Amino acid sequence: MSDGPRRPRPPLLGWSVFVVLGVLAWEASGAQLGAAAHRGALDRTVALLTAFARPDLSVEALRDGLWLSVQTVAVAAWGTALGAALGFGLGLGASDRIAYCDGRPRAWSTRIRVELVRGVLDGLRAIPDFAWALVVLVFVGAGPVTGMLAIALSVTGLLGRIYSQVLDATPADRTRVVEATGASRGVVALWGYVPAAAGPMLSYTLLRFECSMRNASVIGLVGGGGLGAALFEELGFGRYDRVATLLLFLLALTALTDVAAKQIADRLRTGARPTRRRLWGWLGVGLCASAVVLGPGGPQAVAELSRLDAAFLAATVDGLLALDLGPQSLRTLLVQAVVPLGIAYLATVLATGAAVGLLLLVPRTRPWAGASAGIQRAHHLLRRLLDAVALLARAIPDVVWLLLFGVALRVGPLAAIAAIATHSFGLLARLFAEAVDDVSPARIAPVALGSPRVTFAWGVWPQIAPTVWTHVSLQAESNLRAGLIVGIVGAGGLGDAFHDSITFWRLGEASMQALAMIGLTLVVDRLARRVTAAVRR
Repeated sequence: MSDGPRRPRPPLLGWSVFVVLGVLAWEASGAQLGAAAHRGALDRTVALLTAFARPDLSVEALRDGLWLSVQTVAVAAWGTALGAALGFGLGLGASDRIAYCDGRPRAWSTRIRVELVRGVLDGLRAIPDFAWALVVLVFVGAGPVTGMLAIALSVTGLLGRIYSQVLDATPADRTRVVEATGASRGVVALWGYVPAAAGPMLSYTLLRFECSMRNASVIGLVGGGGLGAALFEELGFGRYDRVATLLLFLLALTALTDVAAKQIADRLRTGARPTRRRLWGWLGVGLCASAVVLGPGGPQAVAELSRLDAAFLAATVDGLLALDLGPQSLRTLLVQAVVPLGIAYLATVLATGAAVGLLLLVPRTRPWAGASAGIQRAHHLLRRLLDAVALLARAIPDVVWLLLFGVALRVGPLAAIAAIATHSFGLLARLFAEAVDDVSPARIAPVALGSPRVTFAWGVWPQIAPTVWTHVSLQAESNLRAGLIVGIVGAGGLGDAFHDSITFWRLGEASMQALAMIGLTLVVDRLARRVTAAVRR
């Protein structure tokens, strides 16, 4: 006899695992509440906050801020342009569609070549641009050229992977006319698949330029030029009025980039040829102007490279290949790797909780039908205020948040968790809000007569839960890279160890740590894909 449908059990096991992982992540990150604060932290925090009411608006400060902003734009523009060009070439080599578009039998040599290119892309994108900057710094010296090359290497891996996926997703029927001519693989790729995939590829490139702008603004902390170096210097000297000025330039730069990228994407989406030619012309002018800004750094980089001789390069290669695979070395590497993992886990949990809490505090659904006009206005104003808070949180890069939290807390795991969680909260709040706005009112009509929280809990949340978990899993992967980056700046763990190894020229250890970064990123990436696939089922 059937007992009828079973009632769902409370997810005690799931929550227990969640809590246990949180405790383990806290221990792994090495964060300590008692040891975080340091002498004079309260005074410095008050001085920093009050400085925003009286930033340094002198002619010298504004001139320096403007020049550093222009330099940051130039670093991001050329870093993205070089990365897009290299990523395009590697993306063609990593695409199954391009590899087999000539109709020949699938040979093992082709499969191996595609997998090798994909491995190169995985390696390039798994190592953060801050880590690439440390490597490039050794060969070309400090300056904006270092930041440009570091961003280009990272962007190559990211865009190359995306380009290959876009090409693989292109419908085959859009290229049959070109394939029917019997053209070679290169002709079919350039005249068939690439034009069909140009729109999505360009959209992703513009999105990556926005990210590159944020990275370029702080990569100066490790010798990459731009606003980051000046911001770090002013914080070190305690000139908080200058810090406030530089942060205002950073926020303005981020906002203008966001608006400009959206405008360009909208114009290109229309498909009008005169509009496209005009935009491509302006982009060309912008790259030329950026080249002029970066020009003085070119001779310096060339001079540094000219000093490298064959003996130095051979010794460098030998040092990089001198891997220590002993038990003690691997144990140390494991301990270093769990720190960014713990930081990323805790930051993702805190950011997700804050973003969901924001939706619960001020639901984006309309106030209940009986609400007065005053309540509706208050609801609208409070929502706009909290949206502005989320915008500020995501507009400031996590590395800058680390420096700001470092005024009150020691620059370490706790400050890193707070910094990454703050930036991630801003990103997730925007993504969650967009998911709510995309929900059709007709799908929540049966429960829309209740309060906004009832409507959200029983009508909206079931519709957006898969999208929310997808965003969270992707953000966790991004936060792992952020955990490696803040480690380079001083938060500890694998990034900090890599910084020390490069600084003191322990190349064997640096190789091991770079491989650990790649492995760690790929493991989290595969786990995020599995979580996303499981949630969508």
